[in-house]
Amino acid sequence: MQAAEIKRRVDRVVPQEAFDALPKFKPTDAAVATRKLSQDCLNALAKHLPELLGGSADLTPSTLTELKCSHDFQFGTYDGRYIRYVALAINYIRRQSSDSDSLSLSLSCSCDR
Repeated sequence: MQAAEIKRRVDRVVPQEAFDALPKFKPTDAAVATRKLSQDCLNALAKHLPELLGGSADLTPSTLTELKCSHDFQFGTYDGRYIRYVALAINYIRRQSSDSDSLSLSLSCSCDR
């Protein structure tokens, strides 16, 4: 990475070509779900902003947040720019105890991959 690119990122400068790559919409365009429009914008920006990361829990196919120009950040592929967060369902279970009123924690998780 060149010094100028590092300085741009540290200074939080978005290059003009990232703005130019954004899709253009008009009020007369056909109705489209906002998550689809967001996907188009994220993917247009991701091509010009290597520091842009994305992610979702277990709803990636529904939320349309996956970056098409990259792959998952996971064990063995640390250069990926998409994080699949594990959705945790936390269940607090009151223990029946004669000597205290403590709570135990039970975790269950699900992942879409």
